[in-house]
Amino acid sequence: MKEAGICAATLWLAATFQFGLPERMALFGAKPDFLLTAAIVLAILLPRGWATAVGFLAGIWTGGLIGANMAHYALSRSVGAFGASWSQRAGLEFRTPMAGLVVFVTTIGTQLIFMFMAAPRSLGAFLLDTIGTAVVNGVLALPLFALLRLVMGRPNRRSR
Repeated sequence: MKEAGICAATLWLAATFQFGLPERMALFGAKPDFLLTAAIVLAILLPRGWATAVGFLAGIWTGGLIGANMAHYALSRSVGAFGASWSQRAGLEFRTPMAGLVVFVTTIGTQLIFMFMAAPRSLGAFLLDTIGTAVVNGVLALPLFALLRLVMGRPNRRSR
């Protein structure tokens, strides 16, 4: 039950940030995706079922904020969160730098899944934005993972 409250609060805060901050935090045109970052970080710390649900909710929220087709976002975020949670099966000790790397890779994978479901107008610009967003998300994931791991506990110590 504690995890559900933490997930809800984290996603709500990320959605609040997503509503107005990305344009102000753009670095060389790369805007952060707070909901995707929060969903992936939570997915690293949660079992696969919970992670998939968190990814689905983040996708629904993202689509609702943008006013776009929610199915594309919900499916791509669900698959990305599931994959990030499944990375725990590798048996590695997840520390903060590894979480940043997982968020970077998962952001690229999630955006590629999204790209195949909803083709962008300009493929080159979309891929450049994806790489920039992945870098920013990976950096933003470092303090978020450290904070959530402190609150939720170490993912390797809990049952999967």
